[in-house]
Amino acid sequence: MSDDKFLTKKVVLITGAGSGFGRAFAIAFANKGANLVLNDINMKGLEETRDLVLKDNNVEILLAQADISECVIKIANEQGIENCFMADIFKYHPSKKYDTITLFENNIGLAGT
Repeated sequence: MSDDKFLTKKVVLITGAGSGFGRAFAIAFANKGANLVLNDINMKGLEETRDLVLKDNNVEILLAQADISECVIKIANEQGIENCFMADIFKYHPSKKYDTITLFENNIGLAGT
């Protein structure tokens, strides 16, 4: 299997996707065919990222506005992604379609960490 096709129709969760590196990763992974779960606290930024991605790609995108800064701390304490990100991000967006994440790209910035 070609590396270019590895992510086709897989789900990539990207935090901090409303701008900067998160937005760049969203575009890059969509270019590889991945469906995206985009997270940020800034819904306008998420919508802008979605629009940029969909301009050149035919992928599925779930926008998940949520403040997940506490999750980073919990994961550092080894509570795991399933117990934190999945609960916080999918609380308002329940969907079996996105319950298997192939790749997780964390781009949130925390002051003082």
